[in-house]
Amino acid sequence: MKNGIQKQSIWLDTKTKNVPEMKTSDDEWIILNINVTGYYKTNYDVKNWNSIAKKLEEDNGFLPVVNRVQIMDDAFIFANAGYMQYETTLNLTRYLEKEMEILVWYRVLKHLNNYKKSLVTYHSFPLIKKYILKRINPIFQHYASIIRRNFEETVDDIFVHTGIDEIFKTACFLGLKDCLDLASELYTKWMANTSTNEIPHSIKGSVYCYGIAEGGEKEWDFAWNYYNESDIEDHWELAFLNHGLSCTKEPWLLYRYLKDSMNSGSHNMLDVLLHMVKNDIGRHVAWDFLKENWHQINDINMKESNHFYEMLLPDLGSKATSELQFQELELFITTTMDESSRDNELEWLHAKKKARLEWINIVNTRITDWLQGNTLDSDF
Repeated sequence: MKNGIQKQSIWLDTKTKNVPEMKTSDDEWIILNINVTGYYKTNYDVKNWNSIAKKLEEDNGFLPVVNRVQIMDDAFIFANAGYMQYETTLNLTRYLEKEMEILVWYRVLKHLNNYKKSLVTYHSFPLIKKYILKRINPIFQHYASIIRRNFEETVDDIFVHTGIDEIFKTACFLGLKDCLDLASELYTKWMANTSTNEIPHSIKGSVYCYGIAEGGEKEWDFAWNYYNESDIEDHWELAFLNHGLSCTKEPWLLYRYLKDSMNSGSHNMLDVLLHMVKNDIGRHVAWDFLKENWHQINDINMKESNHFYEMLLPDLGSKATSELQFQELELFITTTMDESSRDNELEWLHAKKKARLEWINIVNTRITDWLQGNTLDSDF
């Protein structure tokens, strides 16, 4: 498609091929693989990417939904792999305030919420919040009204049930008051009558999490008692409750959760730690608890000790933001791991440190600069 006009298909029948029709002047743009009928990714020069971004801001309806998904997916993957500048990818997201197709948002948020390449640091968070909330608010409000009215009307829409939780948890994570209020409202209704849990399954994990996070000891105790006293056979329900319990903002409740899980065996200790290290408050509590109680944890889970390292260290490494934090991880590995597997873990950690600290620097400089220039019109 060139400047809105779909062209005749061109076959790439040799390893390389120059196609004169694909050249564009300053006021033209081109998009390949219309309707995504070919199994390949498409990269463009910066000029064409920016022309597409501008066109999307003017009118995103010129492209089929599947191509809007493709453009977002390809651009983030190319940026993460180093094939294009991250700022160029972010230019493509400026139009998203007008995007009401949940599948497009699902793919964008899957990339933005990727903890390995997170755009969220203590430095960038205020700007990320302003930028994303301005764009996500319209589609959140649309589905929030459906949730309050009758979420069953979406029962046959697989895309809604696939994508709505990414929207819900992102809006709540970034502090959208309407999202936090809705989570608290749904959670409180469930507490009042557990026999009729009206929380939609698609967002149940996030509602439990933010219902507990916005509450206090009463909300946390309710979930804890429900987990331990109810005869729950639903795997998803158990997983949602496990995750929700780790979302409290009260450090003493997080510590109690870890202590009781370690002593009672009613919760999988590794699952509890994995949930907790993904939260800013929980990560610090879990890390201190792990160091202080490693010998007891290791004794209880001796057969799975290597599994503990394999699962926990990547998450802890992906959240580290300084040389000192990586040194703490290195000391933990050195003093707790068997010599036979220690070297491999330390080698992995050193590689992880280099990539992670380089990425943090990019976020805190170039991406923060880009965000400052693109949040001037945001009221959030």
